[in-house]
Amino acid sequence: MRWDKSCLWFILFAAFIFGGSTLWCPVDASDGEDGLKVDGDFRYRYERIDQEDKDVYDRHRLRARVGLAAMVNDQTHFFLRLASGSTDPISTNQTLDDASSSKGIWLDRAYLDIRPVQTPGLNLMAGKISNPFYTPQKSQLIWDGDLNPEGLAAKFSHGKGALKLFASGSGWIIDNRKAESDVFMYGLQGGINREFDEQDLNLTAGASFFSYTELKDKPLLMSDSFGNSTPDDAADIYANEYTLIEGFFKAAFSVARRPVALFADFVTNTDPSEENVGWMAGVEVGKAMRPGTAKVSYNYRELQRDAVLGIFSDSDFAGGGTNAKGHQISVVLKLMTNLDAGAIFFANTRGIADGEDGLDYQRLQVDLMSKF
Repeated sequence: MRWDKSCLWFILFAAFIFGGSTLWCPVDASDGEDGLKVDGDFRYRYERIDQEDKDVYDRHRLRARVGLAAMVNDQTHFFLRLASGSTDPISTNQTLDDASSSKGIWLDRAYLDIRPVQTPGLNLMAGKISNPFYTPQKSQLIWDGDLNPEGLAAKFSHGKGALKLFASGSGWIIDNRKAESDVFMYGLQGGINREFDEQDLNLTAGASFFSYTELKDKPLLMSDSFGNSTPDDAADIYANEYTLIEGFFKAAFSVARRPVALFADFVTNTDPSEENVGWMAGVEVGKAMRPGTAKVSYNYRELQRDAVLGIFSDSDFAGGGTNAKGHQISVVLKLMTNLDAGAIFFANTRGIADGEDGLDYQRLQVDLMSKF
């Protein structure tokens, strides 16, 4: 079994390199526009967490990210990003403590992005990549926005005018185990975008399939199950596999010259027969583009215990993981060019599968954000 999966990865990589080579023609790098692009962002955050069974917790945090984009040739780009934080795969936040000690910088992204000139709309990526899968209005129901997976991916979009199609496929290396079978995630996604100019309406809809390998009855990927089922409270193994089917929808339009977006995201895990559904629905009004403008967004979601793999879902909602439900409301105000102020409030319930009412969980985040 392990050799078969190794062969599969070899085939995927060979197809990525040699199959892709038939899609582009050699171009001298001097024919293109040489150069480097540096960008980044910084966020200062005050955060207050009030959970029913714990003391109220206040903290100050920062996030700093610096990215580099380099043109290798006319068809290949290299992307590198360094970030604050820790080894946590879904957070680049750094808590300010430890007597003003120096803080660490980590490799957040490092990948090649090949864009064959003879196949417009195709992107082939390899390395520690940005998440290749579309999420409606940056939904974090399945994936936290800070997740940068490791492996191979291909993205394709096609269409001119009002109708566009898009698709993505990816293979992620989740855990390389010496004594056990390795853990991978294979994903496919397809969607459609339709513009209705006369009605000032834009619709996006699609579906995804994500399959993790070798999780059931195998050790937890981290020291915590993050809400996922284990055979008993003391167990450190997964009780289920995670084979997910997702459907998503977004409608964007204007009301009184203000942009409005309605969005929904639904996911189910096909392995367990219960506690296997997650969903989100929300609305966003406005856009923080010019100084003095703002956007407000709201969503409600429920994420049952085994709907998704908890280590990768939103790290802020209900404290991270699954087995939770509740509200999220946020506002962003443009103060000046490249400088925003914002606030996010979570009113959630943790432990919704535990046979009781669960525990109240509230979280307030106040941000000052800049980018360059």
